[in-house]
Amino acid sequence: MLVLRKTVWAVLALFLPLSVPAMAQEEQDPISALEKDLKSLKKEIDDLEKQQDVDAKSASRKRPSVDTEGVRFAKMWGLDAVGTFKDGFQLNLLDPYEADAQKQVVHRLQLNGRIHADFRLHSDTKHPTDDTFLMRRLRLKLSGFLYRDVQFSLEPDFARDGGNSIEDAYINFAYYKPFQPRFGHFRTPSGLDNNTSSAFLNFVERTMLTRVSRLDFDLGAMVRGEIKFKDDSEEAGIRYAVAVQNGSPADNTADNTDDKDASFRLNLFPMIDERGSDLQDLMLGASFTYGHKRDFLPNFSTQSGTVYLVPGTTDQRGTVTRIGPELFVGGGPMTFQAEYMYTRIENVNVGRDFDLAVHAMYFDVLYMLTGERHRPNQRVRPDSNFHPDEGGMGAFEIGLRYEHVDVEADLLRVAARNLLPGVRGTDDVDSLTFGCNWYLNPYTKLCANYQRVWFRDDKIGVARVERNEDIFFFRLALDI
Repeated sequence: MLVLRKTVWAVLALFLPLSVPAMAQEEQDPISALEKDLKSLKKEIDDLEKQQDVDAKSASRKRPSVDTEGVRFAKMWGLDAVGTFKDGFQLNLLDPYEADAQKQVVHRLQLNGRIHADFRLHSDTKHPTDDTFLMRRLRLKLSGFLYRDVQFSLEPDFARDGGNSIEDAYINFAYYKPFQPRFGHFRTPSGLDNNTSSAFLNFVERTMLTRVSRLDFDLGAMVRGEIKFKDDSEEAGIRYAVAVQNGSPADNTADNTDDKDASFRLNLFPMIDERGSDLQDLMLGASFTYGHKRDFLPNFSTQSGTVYLVPGTTDQRGTVTRIGPELFVGGGPMTFQAEYMYTRIENVNVGRDFDLAVHAMYFDVLYMLTGERHRPNQRVRPDSNFHPDEGGMGAFEIGLRYEHVDVEADLLRVAARNLLPGVRGTDDVDSLTFGCNWYLNPYTKLCANYQRVWFRDDKIGVARVERNEDIFFFRLALDI
């Protein structure tokens, strides 16, 4: 552009002296004529500059953004098809003339997989479950979006025994981030542990809190939203979800009542914009569910499957209420996670009606020995992936978990006097778990846990189990 200007002024300087005598001969005002020529030349220069800006913008539209770079191998429906890998194998269909990098991907199809190969070992012979190898999870997930905002997810589990093998199966409309309707099969929006993906659990198994509350996947409709504290924030500071679901027991799509369960969950991230702070991932939350159920009883079992309380009946008709706060503290290598859940089940019929009230809580303390950041429900990304030839060691994490379950029930006090022979077990359970996670890379980790469970106040006796249980959990996990 500078060269163009110099050239124009040089031509102007060459010809203007010649034009002045001619203008004088024609009896025109030489100054007015000169001003007229200058205005004309300035207009031509402005037009050339505008055309160069248009050409530059047109060229930029033909270049994909960094997020959509990959192997361009086809053209489908008038769009460029790009294959890439970003926490999963992606096929992206791009609009090559869209200048906004956030809108270049029009359609996306993503493939993910999950393999959890486990081994469980008891330290004694008096336990109801066997020492065994097992395929805990074997999943393929197909997800993506159409026209940028119609999101979908389909995730079957081929390792689940009996019942429903479908985990996620939903359609989500993300036209407006603070208000996103979702329909299909998805996790009940209640509880931090329940809503943490099995790929990102702190320990091998979920907590007894989630088991006794019977929180899992269910069919229904939900509205969820994300609200940022600032327009330029990278992540949402408020997240909520409101759902209406069948309220069927986990792994069962059958709906045996006309009533539905209502659920609500709210999470606040007050420090999300404080980058570099050890409290950046601070999360405060609470959830609530309410519904009328039939034949619903808590899952009174440990992570190994040992049943510590048998109510002696499956006959129940009444309301079930769950309510509880949740907390996550982190932002650096150390994290703390805690949760409490109160579950009340009305009208459990054992010859007469009883109400069950269950108090469950846990807390996790974890520390990344190699200094990485452990975020809630997200991948841990090692500073250096494990590779013996290159000296990479991966990331190492240690953790401690304490759990407590307490059952308030008149039926246990009656059963203790041998008036209800079908009831047996204990109403007070404590557990302590030590764990170590070795993250070879963002998608592969080895887990080892040791768990000691105490069965307190054993009024009636748990079959084949002494007053405590010791078990080792091992897992090789591949989560793409």
